[in-house]
Amino acid sequence: VVQRSWEKFKESQSESTTVGLAVFKRFLRRSPAFLQLFPFRDQPLETLFLNAKVRLHCKLFADTVSRTVGLLGDSVAVKASLRELGARHSDLYKVRSGHYVAMGSA
Repeated sequence: VVQRSWEKFKESQSESTTVGLAVFKRFLRRSPAFLQLFPFRDQPLETLFLNAKVRLHCKLFADTVSRTVGLLGDSVAVKASLRELGARHSDLYKVRSGHYVAMGSA
């Protein structure tokens, strides 16, 4: 179900950057305070999604989701991938578990 839903969502968008932008726009609309976690936090909100760094981040996010969804048949690989991703975000960006809940709802 998750794989089919993600594929359907991706098909409705023209490229992975567009997919990532759609998710991040929704996330930051619902949780604008979380913008402070990102290195592009000083970018004006009016032009935020035109910024090349933001667009690259959105593309990388969508690509990561696609890779993870593709691993869903292999629980060991999914766990390893998500643990590595979580550790990196925790260490480098100070992301905490509540942040993932907010992103997940977007």
